[in-house]
Amino acid sequence: MFSNTPFYNQTTKKAVAVFGTLFNDIKITKPNRGTERVPIAYGPAQKFIARLTDGGGDTDRIALKVPRLSFEITSFSLDTTRQLNKNNKLTYSAGGNSIFQGMPYDIGFSLSILSKDQDSALQILEQILPTFRPEYTIAIKDMERPGMSSDVPLILNSVAPEDTYEGQFEDRRIITYTLEFTMKIKYFGEVSSTTGIIKTVETFFHTSPAGKAVATNDSPLSGFRISTAVGDSPDDFSPTTTFGFTDPGIPR
Repeated sequence: MFSNTPFYNQTTKKAVAVFGTLFNDIKITKPNRGTERVPIAYGPAQKFIARLTDGGGDTDRIALKVPRLSFEITSFSLDTTRQLNKNNKLTYSAGGNSIFQGMPYDIGFSLSILSKDQDSALQILEQILPTFRPEYTIAIKDMERPGMSSDVPLILNSVAPEDTYEGQFEDRRIITYTLEFTMKIKYFGEVSSTTGIIKTVETFFHTSPAGKAVATNDSPLSGFRISTAVGDSPDDFSPTTTFGFTDPGIPR
């Protein structure tokens, strides 16, 4: 069932990189401090919240800078509404390679805004929300095949605010906004070489006695050969076609 040749198209890796890059240049403005870039990192929000609350009393660790963004993959699900015939093949424009139709999947992403004050969190949120209505389409290079860009929809599903302001008065306040996204991508299998270009076509004509159907054991009288000389790949396809009759009884 599985191929003996390992393959890795880096589909998930590209999806994660594109999602993080989309939010890696958000800036906020603070009074008397100018403009600051908001850092972003891959990981669950709970991990960063634990660091912000001193990580259980570890005083040797440096506190994280806030506000900041964190994101992670939350789900994978098959999208049957976008599924096409699995026997369809996509052919590369060069190289003579092909690949079977991919399987459509929805990847769930969770983006968390972490801040200690509402103003900073809302500045970040209001820079994200107008972009998604609720969908934003991203062109990703080499997502389906090398040398080709694919349009990948990214959908904003929900926004959930949370204000964790509990414990002692001196404890740090953490305001969290969690945004749930869905990215629609396709997973492709192994790239395979296509069959060679047809260079020679032979057709033989048979005869039979008048009024009778052509018998399967009748001998052909002559053959008609069409030969086309081409290069080794579609890129250097410059055909030269010749026609001629051949005697099927003579080995070629």
